[in-house]
Amino acid sequence: MKEKFKKLVHTMRFHLSFILALGFILGLITTLGMTHYRLNKSMLNNYTRMADGATNMVIAAIDTEKIDAYIDENFSSEEYLDVLRVLHSIKDNYPDIYYLYVYDLDIEQDHAARVIFDLDEEFSETPEQESIDWIGDVYELDEPFYSEWEELSKSREPIYHTVTTEDGEHLFSYIKPVFDKDGNYCCSACVDFSMTALKRKNQGFILRLALTLIGLDVFLWFLFMHFINSKICKPINLIEDTIESFKYDSISDRFNNVSEMEALQLHTGNEVESLYNSFMATIKENVFYIDNFKKAENTISEIQVTAYKDQLTKVGNSNKYKVDMDLLDKRIGNGTARFAVVLADINNLKYINDTYGHDIGDRYIIGCCKVLCDVFKHSAVYRIGGDEFVCISENEDYDSISLLVEQCTAIFESYDESRATAPYERYSMALGFAVFNDHFINVESVVKVADEQMYKNKAEHKKKYGSYR
Repeated sequence: MKEKFKKLVHTMRFHLSFILALGFILGLITTLGMTHYRLNKSMLNNYTRMADGATNMVIAAIDTEKIDAYIDENFSSEEYLDVLRVLHSIKDNYPDIYYLYVYDLDIEQDHAARVIFDLDEEFSETPEQESIDWIGDVYELDEPFYSEWEELSKSREPIYHTVTTEDGEHLFSYIKPVFDKDGNYCCSACVDFSMTALKRKNQGFILRLALTLIGLDVFLWFLFMHFINSKICKPINLIEDTIESFKYDSISDRFNNVSEMEALQLHTGNEVESLYNSFMATIKENVFYIDNFKKAENTISEIQVTAYKDQLTKVGNSNKYKVDMDLLDKRIGNGTARFAVVLADINNLKYINDTYGHDIGDRYIIGCCKVLCDVFKHSAVYRIGGDEFVCISENEDYDSISLLVEQCTAIFESYDESRATAPYERYSMALGFAVFNDHFINVESVVKVADEQMYKNKAEHKKKYGSYR
């Protein structure tokens, strides 16, 4: 497992996947961060404009020359009540206003302010005594305005902050100084807007945006990795696996190498296809030169080899099959024969040819043959008809013939069950086998039993999957 993981980490697929995922994560964080910043900035700008408008109306309603009278007479003064009505009207026209009040800084006491108007309750001409006593009372400023007391008393510009109350309310607090006609500081108009609802709305938007971007990123990641896998990684892995299976012991092995590489039929439309075509040209040229060299050494022997090879699949043809069967019959006669026969017949070849053409049909034959050869690696394989193959298993394959037949059947069943590949890539063959023993008189009698088993398998396949897949 550890070695597989190390191998995976060093693959191009892993590197591309990691880089793409990292890019998506960084892009997601950047987008959400910028969106959050822009929403907060827009929210603060909007509240600043609203607060400026509200405090301007408050200032317009106040007579700066009557600040002391407002404090002294408060609710007993009709003029104070008129101003209070206007302030309540201002508050009612701004639904998000949490507090609206007017105070002046107490110059005799640091960090303190004196209450002039405080709209903490509903308007009443006869409020509770506690509310009356509160007018003119002095209270200590809270942070962050506590630390800015001197600036509040001297600045001609409004000062504002975002604060959070003890009960978790998010407020935008805006304090604007009020001056008399001579330019002297009189008091401060203050308004607190509740940002809680808008903050929650913005947070909900950020969450929905995050989920949308995550979904989009995951979709794009899978789409990109599918493209990379189908156009780059998978073709390269196929080439690598095919090369690793190459044999160089004989010219026949080299021809098989070319056939296996040609059977890949890679059409990626990019540099991988160019590399594949260049490699094919190179190995074909090498085989060509080696083949000519061998022909120069023994022309007659080479012609015999060619005459015994099926040109499409590069396995033994019917001529080779007849010669080898005669030799095997002689070994049966002298008691040295030890073999098994596997008969394989391609399923649905006519459907592939009729639907996709004979070129695709040839590729389908090659693919089926390749599966057969890959499983029965130590057996002699022959193509004795258009869609019929025979394997003569001896030695290693003979010792595990039942297991190999089961393995080969499982491979073809996996193709039958697949729906992710095209019909002409779902290789399928019906298999039957028989092991030679003393009850058989010749090879043909063994083949007959294998043939019967093969037709039973073919009937089961049609019953399960129908005539066409």
